[in-house]
Amino acid sequence: MEEPAESIRALTDRLDRDVRQVHDDLQILSEYRIVHFREAGSAKQPHVPYDTVKIEVELTKSVGDTSESPASA
Repeated sequence: MEEPAESIRALTDRLDRDVRQVHDDLQILSEYRIVHFREAGSAKQPHVPYDTVKIEVELTKSVGDTSESPASA
C-alpha cells in the first residue's frame, strides 16, 4: 500500500470493506502487537511499525475428523 491510512475509516474505504470488520481485525492484530495506533485528533491512525511481518500458521485436523478439508479436496 501507499501511504498509511489517516484513520480506520480511511482504511476501510481503501480496502472496500465494512467498518466493523476492519475494526475487529485491527483490534486482533493490535492484541498481537502487529498493528499499533496513533491518536490523530479524534481518529485512531493504524500503523505497522515494522519493515516486514512474517506470520506462520499451522493448521491440523481435529482428532477423529475424517472429512477432507476444502483445501485438500
